[in-house]
Amino acid sequence: MLKTGLLASLALLAAAGTAPALAQGIGVAAAVNQSARGLPPGQAVRTIALGDNLIFDERIDTDTVGLVQILLSDGTAFTVGPNSSITIDRFVYDPQAGTAKVTASLTKGVFRFVGGKTSKTPGGVTLNTPVGTVGIRGAVADIDLQGQGGGASGVPPHISLIFGKEVVLTCGSAVCGRLYQPGYSLAFSGGQVRTVRTPAGWASRIQSSLAGGAGTSGGSRNPPTEGYVAANPFERTNSGVSVTLNRVPLPTPRPELVPAQLVDVAEATNDTVRQEIVATVTEAPDGSDGGDGGDDGGGDGGDGGGDGGGNGGDGGGGDGDGDGDGGGGEVPSVTRSFRVQTARVGSQQPSGRTGGSAEADGLADLVLSADGTLATGTFGARALTLPVRDSRTLTGWNIAAGSGASLGGLPLTGTLYTDKEGFSAYLLAEQGDIARPVVALTGTTTPASVLTGTDLRRYALTRDPIQASALPFTLNYGLGEAGALVSDLLVLEQPSGPGRVLQTSLQVQGSGPTQKSLLSVNVGALLVNEGGGPYVFARRGGSLRAEGEAIGLYLGGQVASLAGADASAGSLFGSDGSNFLITEEQSRPLGYFDTLAYGGGTVSDYATTHVADLQSEVAGLTRSLDLRQGFAAGVIDAYDGYTNGSPVLHNDLFRNFDPERVFVDFDAAAASLRAQFEVYNVYAVTGGAPRFSIAFGGTAQDRVRSAYVDDRTFAAVENGDNANTRFRRTDTNLGASGNPNSYLVSSRAIPNVETTAFLQGKTLCECRFLEWGFWGMQAEFRRQSGTTQVGFHMGAFVTGDITAAADLAPLAGTTATYAGHAVGSVRSAGATYLAAGQMAASIDLGSRNGRVDVTGFDGRDFGAAVGGLSGPSARFSGAIDTPNLVGSLDGALVDNGAIPAAGLIGGFDVGTGDRSWTATGIVAGQRN
Repeated sequence: MLKTGLLASLALLAAAGTAPALAQGIGVAAAVNQSARGLPPGQAVRTIALGDNLIFDERIDTDTVGLVQILLSDGTAFTVGPNSSITIDRFVYDPQAGTAKVTASLTKGVFRFVGGKTSKTPGGVTLNTPVGTVGIRGAVADIDLQGQGGGASGVPPHISLIFGKEVVLTCGSAVCGRLYQPGYSLAFSGGQVRTVRTPAGWASRIQSSLAGGAGTSGGSRNPPTEGYVAANPFERTNSGVSVTLNRVPLPTPRPELVPAQLVDVAEATNDTVRQEIVATVTEAPDGSDGGDGGDDGGGDGGDGGGDGGGNGGDGGGGDGDGDGDGGGGEVPSVTRSFRVQTARVGSQQPSGRTGGSAEADGLADLVLSADGTLATGTFGARALTLPVRDSRTLTGWNIAAGSGASLGGLPLTGTLYTDKEGFSAYLLAEQGDIARPVVALTGTTTPASVLTGTDLRRYALTRDPIQASALPFTLNYGLGEAGALVSDLLVLEQPSGPGRVLQTSLQVQGSGPTQKSLLSVNVGALLVNEGGGPYVFARRGGSLRAEGEAIGLYLGGQVASLAGADASAGSLFGSDGSNFLITEEQSRPLGYFDTLAYGGGTVSDYATTHVADLQSEVAGLTRSLDLRQGFAAGVIDAYDGYTNGSPVLHNDLFRNFDPERVFVDFDAAAASLRAQFEVYNVYAVTGGAPRFSIAFGGTAQDRVRSAYVDDRTFAAVENGDNANTRFRRTDTNLGASGNPNSYLVSSRAIPNVETTAFLQGKTLCECRFLEWGFWGMQAEFRRQSGTTQVGFHMGAFVTGDITAAADLAPLAGTTATYAGHAVGSVRSAGATYLAAGQMAASIDLGSRNGRVDVTGFDGRDFGAAVGGLSGPSARFSGAIDTPNLVGSLDGALVDNGAIPAAGLIGGFDVGTGDRSWTATGIVAGQRN
């Protein structure tokens, strides 16, 4: 029999009169697989055995097979796995008050913590680990620090919430991670903390470590043999007793919630503990008073005579019948409230658009069937029936014609997505006709307070069921599946003010004149509505070139999350904001619209719908950038109505020559940015050099047009003030006449960008101290004598911290070499397409004289001898000197923090003398 902590303390003090005064007992070793050793303060190392008393500040170490369970006197237990080390620094227990506090240091290894009174006391558990300080409230948690100690398992250090309320991780003085849902873990990698669903392998690894190895016995000196077990008479008082005498309670089967006739959908395996749905209970229709019949197991049914059957009361009675004088009452019905939308009235078909009017958007209170598998009621004047399902993680259920789903007597088919806490999103169609979509939504909304930290949330998006595009928020445009790179939808929490939202997609197929390319950039904010509920909003940006000779098509419109039945509560669902449904921003008449660079062609009146599922939360992001300058380049699609009164089509090269003309200004505190690119026609020789000054990101009053997630992940769309995007030449200085539809995005905001078609086989610069990516713009500029319509599809940019020329003086006489890549656009044989190559440079840091060469760019090699330019910045310039090619290259050296000239950036234009092949782009590289 185990001693209590108090008796253990007394026995220890009586037996060790010479022990230090602080050698106070705290608990016992409830199970031991040797070897486990203890080092009490001021004493010799001892081997711990079953039943040994443990004292303050005693460090307990286990070897490769060691295992110890420490049982504190309040019921708190630590299970210490192999190759582990723990010290109980402090333990205070007040049995009368029912409070306890423990502080322990976990240095390495694997542990399971099971809270007693400590985890029920506010601030009662403090676990110091190499990755931070862990606080646990009312929970069971696994802690794996083996990766911290250099283990080769490939599993990162992590903390998993197995059961209970909350685990909080503090890094320094700030909270850097929190778990409030079982089945999730905090994982540590690269100095960052991520919140992830616990992989099955992690749980089984810890369970295996804590189960004890073969041949161990938990400390028992006389482990039972098979013969001993066979001869033991225990069954005479347990399993050998007849059922009649034993009175073993037999459980009743739980109702099957998934009918066999409904298509099977495998639910992802997950040990997450589900929270029950909070349902609304309506009054019994035939009883004025349901009575008190239920709670105490057989009370009076009340005057109304409702069926008062309830759970057995404390006295142990069975279900109460409670039939009162009125008789004939019915069991109270359970309802759920749904937001329901049908096809938008007047929309072109099939558009995927829903809602937009009282006729097509409203609420429906549906009553659950007795077995909980169907919800029935009305939407408007039509009967509505929806199947009801539940799952622990996001699960898609195929709603087939025989599922019972219907609206106005017509069957509904499609997909139902479910997740924890009753989240259900129905993406259906009447009689399978995608021209008649039906959307329904219900669940427990998320408090805005959950979303006011600093974490980055990553949400995966489901496919739109109608538009059949591999990319969210776009039409297919004939691109199919090949080459699609799709990011999660990123939501960056902000402690005050709007959070940031970013989602990107890239699809490039082929090379040369037949190449197809589509870039989608969606930027916005996490906002709060008038009722205090959170919602997600973003502006669409990006562009498409369906083939090399096609005019660019530019993406526009807005997206937003859809609110549930209570619009004021917002449109995120789950206690941790785990899900939402996102579609077009429905107050706008056009839906999504995609516009040609010129000619007035527009693809509009369509939308997509996606379910967002939280994948992880990441803390500790780095946002250290401020003002960055550099180079931008692109090929224009232009219709110019100004040239001698006769419209002219242009496909000229544009870029800047001075890095001060291209800048990105980052605001780390607001997680936002603003940018201005001024690019010039490199071939203009008369009328002044035509140029465009293009603004990106919000103004000081409107910062939701950009997202600065971290130093490698950022994007922006149009500035919001048309006057900030301008067309200039000698006789012209015009602001855009409408939305300029501009965008920029860092390359690393696109997942696996190096695998896209035109970058495959290229070695990209991994320079973390400079930023490169893509940009675009479509706008119209008007005056009385004509209109200019222009578009830039997927131009390239690069920026960095330009080195001061004075900082290179100590490096005079030093020659530095650089290696990196070139990215840009080619104009050839009437087609425009993307290309890339390698860059190599050798620069004398004192004079900035040297050479820059580009190889393998659209099958061509070219280069320039460059010389340093006067001025405060470390700039250089030179003419392309490759035979049969003309052009120029401008560049600058950039710093990596305190290291001057750590990188090289630049812009170039190059072509044949007859301009049958021309190209423009950027170069980026780091010092070898």
